[in-house]
Amino acid sequence: MKFIVSPVTSASVTVDWKTNEINSWLLIYMWVSKDDLDSWKKKADKFIDKIWKIKIIHNLETDKIESSLESTNWEILLISNFTLYGRNKKWSSIDFCHSAPFKEAQKIYDYITEKLREKYNVKTWEFGWMMTIKSENTGPLNYIFEY
Repeated sequence: MKFIVSPVTSASVTVDWKTNEINSWLLIYMWVSKDDLDSWKKKADKFIDKIWKIKIIHNLETDKIESSLESTNWEILLISNFTLYGRNKKWSSIDFCHSAPFKEAQKIYDYITEKLREKYNVKTWEFGWMMTIKSENTGPLNYIFEY
């Protein structure tokens, strides 16, 4: 399971002229490897617990990364991104043979969405759709979590 987490001042996802947006805070891209399928719940719960507690938010006044989601009331935009498990072996094309099958990955994505919504305002879009994603990152700060 792989996640890219970016603190943002704004982010939006658009599909067919319909938009979901947040005015601040975390944009999370996630995907599931086929190797995650037998232990996905343990890995998902580990990520969810870590994302609550890890100091990830930059304080502009002190110029330090010192706040966690636990201490704020932030919004999250969660986007599925199967290309996180893309592999480029021949330099001319990318294959996605390490990505989990669509239905299994969607089940895990839905689980993570539900768990995050227990504490935060989480916005998503249709799983697996082609999307237009816009964001204004802070920092630049990007965190990669892999389980």
